[in-house]
Amino acid sequence: MAIHDPDLKTTIPGMYVAGDSSGIEEATTAMLEGRIAGADAALSLGYKPDKAERLKEKAKRDISEFRESPFGERPRKGKEKVWSMMEAIS
Repeated sequence: MAIHDPDLKTTIPGMYVAGDSSGIEEATTAMLEGRIAGADAALSLGYKPDKAERLKEKAKRDISEFRESPFGERPRKGKEKVWSMMEAIS
């Protein structure tokens, strides 16, 4: 699994991960992570920033709701560990 931040950016500039490469969860979170990564990449390129920001924030809200459920607790804790590793090396 690649170390990444909440926007799915890796330690390699311009490279993102989503789905199983960012940690095993399930199909819904994989699709939402793809939206987050894609929207953040679009933002970094200056492509439709208002729309990209809205899409990213909605996907983050949706994935957060899933991770707050009883089924999402374990994946959420795993993601928090990965994000803290990313912060430590950034």
